[in-house]
Amino acid sequence: MYKKESYKYSMKVLSYSYCGILLIVLMILLTSCGTYKMTEKERQVNYELDKLYLEYTYKRDSLLIEYNK
Repeated sequence: MYKKESYKYSMKVLSYSYCGILLIVLMILLTSCGTYKMTEKERQVNYELDKLYLEYTYKRDSLLIEYNK
């Protein structure tokens, strides 16, 4: 009697685990296979932002080096 209940419980847990794994895999597949494409304007804005950030980082690092001398 005990083994039968234990078997049912373990099968229930196993089925929930498989459902959880299946949901995670589906979420990953749905989010990674998007059809979003950047427009030329978005690319240009991202380029400008990256360029400004690199300039800022370079200037900040230079000032930190100068300050710590």
